[in-house]
Amino acid sequence: MLRISTNALAPVETLRADMDQVLADLFGTSRGRFDLGGRHGNPPLDIWEQDESVYLEASVPGIAEDEIEITALGRKVTLSGTPKTEVADDRSETAEDQPAAATEPSSRTYYARERCVRAFRREVEFPFDIDAEKIDANLDHGLLRVVIPKAPSARPRKISVQVK
Repeated sequence: MLRISTNALAPVETLRADMDQVLADLFGTSRGRFDLGGRHGNPPLDIWEQDESVYLEASVPGIAEDEIEITALGRKVTLSGTPKTEVADDRSETAEDQPAAATEPSSRTYYARERCVRAFRREVEFPFDIDAEKIDANLDHGLLRVVIPKAPSARPRKISVQVK
């Protein structure tokens, strides 16, 4: 069973994922497991398996390559990102307090603020061993792509039958 967790909400997410699976089994729906991606500052993930690898894509707009860390241990892969300048939700400043041509984020007065860039951490636990030494990742226009090869012990192996 694939487990995706966010730090503080991991127990709740696990319960919701298990309930989702129970409902899917009962009613034959193909809804995906509950994912808290996109909420609470966590990037949404797409994860799929193809051939001998698992592919993971995460939307991380506003986070630079050097602000992302990927670690692998056992069957878990952890994605985390810490932007150098985190966009906070501080709207206490007024227009009178700011110069007309303010361009620094700390000196801006916002009328609308719908985009946010915050630190995140996502853990994905796979139901099979992974080959941590061969994980490959790249960032392209805010889309993080990670290729996670299965460990040789987790790959299907063709066994020939011999006639005696």
